[in-house]
Amino acid sequence: MATSFMEELFKIAREIITEADVAEIENNIIRLSWKTNDDFNRPNKRFQPVIIEIRNDYLEPPTVNSSKFPEHASPKIRIEFATFIRDKRAQFNPRTTKNNEEFNAPERWIFVPEA
Repeated sequence: MATSFMEELFKIAREIITEADVAEIENNIIRLSWKTNDDFNRPNKRFQPVIIEIRNDYLEPPTVNSSKFPEHASPKIRIEFATFIRDKRAQFNPRTTKNNEEFNAPERWIFVPEA
């Protein structure tokens, strides 16, 4: 189950990358994927997925009973994350595959909030 912190960042990513029709959260990872909608012969053809890793190096090490992220994203983190996603999205030139047998390696973005 995703933490509220990750759910909040997930929501921001989905608001900025609106074409994503598959989105998942796993621990500190947000995965977004979307169809190209440009190939009649391959209606399920997708651009390469985006994997957004949320680094938490700025936090205290987690204890046995604590989450590694704060309960909620602060306004500062929300702004930093939204800016990060917008900047990365503007620079992103997604790739596709030539056929169904090819694998499209994901694009990895690593978000490290300022301390």
